[in-house]
Amino acid sequence: MGLTMSLGFFAIYLGVSEFVFSKIVRVGSMDQLPAFLLKAFGISSAVVLSCVPMAIAIGKLAPHFLRKQLWPSIPTFYWLSAAMLVLILQTPLQAACHYLIRPNFVAMGWTIRIVAIALLGWRAAPVSGATGVAAAQFGGALVSLGTFAVLVWVAARHAPPSRTATPPLEGRILYAD
Repeated sequence: MGLTMSLGFFAIYLGVSEFVFSKIVRVGSMDQLPAFLLKAFGISSAVVLSCVPMAIAIGKLAPHFLRKQLWPSIPTFYWLSAAMLVLILQTPLQAACHYLIRPNFVAMGWTIRIVAIALLGWRAAPVSGATGVAAAQFGGALVSLGTFAVLVWVAARHAPPSRTATPPLEGRILYAD
């Protein structure tokens, strides 16, 4: 039940992700990447901050709509919602990985997330059950966010300086030989 209630925040993550990915194509040079990331983090942070009161309200209202046997799923909902909100903060970094032509970094970030969740969940599940596994999701999301930040920083520092302002593809006709 906690997972089902938190899926609305995953939908918001997907929307923010589509928005950010559509904006990064307009970054014409490496010099513009930091400004893009700052703006994208600002937008992502605003979305996350606007979702927090919504998550709290859903958790407070849930007992009025759920049977008493499902009330223990509310803490699980909070942890899973927090994990999905961290995903929203991760979106600009994932877009930057693609911009830097490092999609392998996206795979690495998600793999590290999975491993972190598995390890944390393995330790938390016997003690705290579903709520512990949901907390492990949040912990894995934080590890993944940090991983993406490091990967983007490394890729940006090692990006070739020859990647200068290129005109956007919009309006150009590309011909194949």
